[in-house]
Amino acid sequence: MKQRSILVAPISQRPLLDALVDLSAAGALDDFTWIEAPSAPALAADREDPRALRVEAGVIHPTTFSTAVNVRGLRRLRMAVIVPVGHPAQDALDTAAENFYQNLDVPGGASRYHVRVLVPWSAEPLPAQLGRAGWYDVMLSPESTAEPEFSAVPWWNHPESIPGSAAAGIAVQAGLLKGLVSAPFDEHGADVSADVSMVRTFIRRIDAEQIEASLRARVLEMDELVPAPTRAGGSSVPPYPSPENQVRDTARAWAQRHDSAVRRSGPEVPQASADTMGILDALRLFVSFLGRALLGAPEAWLRRTVHTAQSGLAAGTTTILFGTNSPVSVIVGGVGADGSTASWRSIRDAARAVDLGAEGDGLRLGQPVRRDFSALWSDLLQGARSLLDGSASPGLLIDGGAGYVPQRSLVAPGLDGGGTFSIAEPVGGLSSSLQLHAWDCLEVDKVRSVLEQAASENDPRAAVAQRQLVELDRWRAGNEHRFLPAVGRTVAGWFDATRREIAGLRAELDTLLNPMVNDELTRTQQRLAWILRGLLGALIVVLVALGIMGAQAVIELSVMGIGMGVGLVVWLISSFVTFTLLQREVFRLLHLRRQRDLQVPALMERLRMAIEDLDSLGDAYAQFDRWALLLTCFLSEPLGRERDRDEERRPEAVLPLALQMPMVRVEPELLDDAAAQLRARAFSVGWLGQAFEDFEKSSIQDLTPEQRVRLRESGTSPLTQLLSTRGDEGSELTRWAEATAEHGVRTDRGQALWSRCTELLTDEPMLDLTVVRGEDDEEPVSVAALRSELWDARSASIVEEVLQLSSRTIGIRMADPAYSWRELETDGMSSDIVLVQSTKPIPAEAFVYPEVGPAVRNDFSDPSDDLVF
Repeated sequence: MKQRSILVAPISQRPLLDALVDLSAAGALDDFTWIEAPSAPALAADREDPRALRVEAGVIHPTTFSTAVNVRGLRRLRMAVIVPVGHPAQDALDTAAENFYQNLDVPGGASRYHVRVLVPWSAEPLPAQLGRAGWYDVMLSPESTAEPEFSAVPWWNHPESIPGSAAAGIAVQAGLLKGLVSAPFDEHGADVSADVSMVRTFIRRIDAEQIEASLRARVLEMDELVPAPTRAGGSSVPPYPSPENQVRDTARAWAQRHDSAVRRSGPEVPQASADTMGILDALRLFVSFLGRALLGAPEAWLRRTVHTAQSGLAAGTTTILFGTNSPVSVIVGGVGADGSTASWRSIRDAARAVDLGAEGDGLRLGQPVRRDFSALWSDLLQGARSLLDGSASPGLLIDGGAGYVPQRSLVAPGLDGGGTFSIAEPVGGLSSSLQLHAWDCLEVDKVRSVLEQAASENDPRAAVAQRQLVELDRWRAGNEHRFLPAVGRTVAGWFDATRREIAGLRAELDTLLNPMVNDELTRTQQRLAWILRGLLGALIVVLVALGIMGAQAVIELSVMGIGMGVGLVVWLISSFVTFTLLQREVFRLLHLRRQRDLQVPALMERLRMAIEDLDSLGDAYAQFDRWALLLTCFLSEPLGRERDRDEERRPEAVLPLALQMPMVRVEPELLDDAAAQLRARAFSVGWLGQAFEDFEKSSIQDLTPEQRVRLRESGTSPLTQLLSTRGDEGSELTRWAEATAEHGVRTDRGQALWSRCTELLTDEPMLDLTVVRGEDDEEPVSVAALRSELWDARSASIVEEVLQLSSRTIGIRMADPAYSWRELETDGMSSDIVLVQSTKPIPAEAFVYPEVGPAVRNDFSDPSDDLVF
């Protein structure tokens, strides 16, 4: 609740202002406004908006009344008029002046509280207006007393103590004490009588900020070891007997759970039958070859018969598949167009650039190219949290409360420790600013390949590359048993396996579509042509000889015919047998062509799907990289980044006796014990999941306006949307991850847990807070005892010198518990304890100060011009 306090005093009370400023500088008071009032404010030049001073932490700023009260949401305005009595200046404000300030305009909705605080500077019977109807009138008991049971001694015996002691009483009556939201007169309405109550004031500001900061750090700060989670029954979850094995098993369960959903198998590839060449087909080939052989062109026959034109593929597709700088070549070879080792992002982009189309609608599986991998990351987050906070993750075979991994780095090695590797010196084209993350296995493999190549070259820097290669291998081996690097290795393995599948399919297609016709086969065709020509020549010789012999009647014509027939059959059989024996390789190539016609469509579809999978896996790896960064940052400070707390030393100040500000002292071992108890109560099974729920809400502040609108219109939680978001530059996931890495985890979960801890400290005696009240005290006093001293204080007498002799009775001068005011406010482990011992209302005639008359008041000029701004 917003509230303001305004003090109105005559010029003679500047010593009180100085004392209040000192208390403000010592950190004891909230900000307040001081108005130094002239005798006739209604006639002053600033009557429309009185000038004032604003005091903040001991610093004075010029302001005005309207500036002080015109505050949006103001709910309470306290106005305290300081009335000096027994003061030689005799400049207390009259009724008209007080009414002027009482009637100044304030914002509507703000409650007004008016009090007149009478400050007796002496017991001199100087005239004064003590009580005034419509105001709450209270007179400070003129004493500088440290404890309620101490006897009251008039403060004018030590005039130097008056401003400070009076300032302490005024601060309570005006509600200025830092940490207190109430004042004694808040519960009283306007007083219609002119009676005055006398009060004694005692303030204890128990300063436990340093102890609280130390205890908070012990409870909430996360280092390598995470707190043991506590079951609902109060028992602690034990660590796993072998945390490394549990981490390995969880990573393996994650891989097995999602392996089948990541990559698609594609259609079955039909196998060609292994039947032999038919006799008619062989004869047809023999006749065609014989004709070409006689014409002297057996090579042309070979090219025409075993042609390599890919009739089912377009020329562009052939270039994409087998071109030197084709995207598929980048995928298979892992080398970019410039000859450098391609990164996984370059390989993913190459896969994205391939467009093979579809060989047939019947072979398409109907699955979308961009698949939803949100289940992978949901299990990744759940598994990492379950390992550390003991919660259940059935999908990863983790039972709730069965155990936990005490070392955070076994799940996610930190960014500032063993989780990163930096290139010490530039080598092999690698920059010295390059930093590798333990989970980024594909990038680690690429850098290792570059270093390995640089180390094998005959170069002066080969030794540097070799040394860094050894260090990289040692660092990588030290992280292989951790959860995030193990999952990263699985995702990288899927990516590499898909690349190998693409390489294998490409090689099969290359074999089918580009059969090798080597020189030996060409020479065989030439040799076979000469043999067939020779056999044909022999046949011709035989036929001519038989014809001549028949024409000359050497043999009968029937014998000649039979001989020619036999010769022709022998030639045909020998030529055909020779052809079949020497053309086995041609027959194999022809069978390969038939096999191509059967298998190429299915292989092309499998290749297309594998390339699509590689593109999707590239997106999945980018998502994993972002989630791994987020998870690492979150686990390093799951309760939120602690704000830098300035170690402010309390300004040295001599405080009035009534105001004590002792500092709490606790032995370090007691703090350790209390911290252990609080951690057991604060960190229950599943505490990381609760912390992550708070953390995910911070993601929306890192998004662009358009992204925030889409997120709100989706009607789902931020995490649900982010799980299916891509990891590209500028995406919602990337913006959240990069902002978290830069600014830390932004959540108030730590503050909420600490609020719970402070409640436990209040309800249960976990920590015995003690203070040493002064240099003369040898034994520390517990805060509880200090509170009891004020709470259980017996009635005591006020300084009776301000009362008439006839009024110094026990019933008047003794504080009445029924009218006293006690207040306790806590701020964490610090507390403010205030006791205001009050008498019953005392009639004005009981005081030594006679009622002021109309002609008694001195005539003062307007002192407002004396203010220094």
